[in-house]
Amino acid sequence: MKSVYLARHGHLELPTGGDGVQLLYGPNDPLSQKGFEQADMLADFLFKTAAFARIETSPNLRAFQTAERISIKFGGIPIISHKGLRAADLLYYSNQPLVRFLQDGQNPFSVAHEGNETLEEYEKRVLETFEEITFNRNDPVLIVGHGEAIKLLMHRLRHPEGPPSFGESVDYGQALGLTLDEYGKLIHSVSIPEETKPRGELR
Repeated sequence: MKSVYLARHGHLELPTGGDGVQLLYGPNDPLSQKGFEQADMLADFLFKTAAFARIETSPNLRAFQTAERISIKFGGIPIISHKGLRAADLLYYSNQPLVRFLQDGQNPFSVAHEGNETLEEYEKRVLETFEEITFNRNDPVLIVGHGEAIKLLMHRLRHPEGPPSFGESVDYGQALGLTLDEYGKLIHSVSIPEETKPRGELR
């Protein structure tokens, strides 16, 4: 059996253009102050839960900053950036007026636009990267990434066949702890920090 932890980056604010128009975030938008606090809190809980030798992360700034805070808590362990873990390539929406996204129904995969990854393409690279990271690994694995990728991956772990869809949702600055068998089949999952928090904390 192997232990894999899927952590979502901390909170970030939607950026604003020079004309004051609110934009949808892109790959280089940073964590908010709340996001840094969430990352530090997640690091505290992970530190009580498992020992990691390194952190695998999306290269998007919000994920990398989250990984950095966790690395500090674990004594400065290495951070490995994987392009395959990046957020979906959505050039039509990225750092563009938020109204574009809202008009399409707040589902970036529902309408095809030039420069956007399809749901199938996104799932394929997420799964391939996950398998690359976890293959022949017996030590606990920590992956820091994005909400949509975690939902796609969780659905596929529970439903190996069929079209891509979305499984468990993970809030900003939270994680799922997975137990997989030797063939990569999901045995058990647990939410972090909910099921690890001491009484009276994180109200």
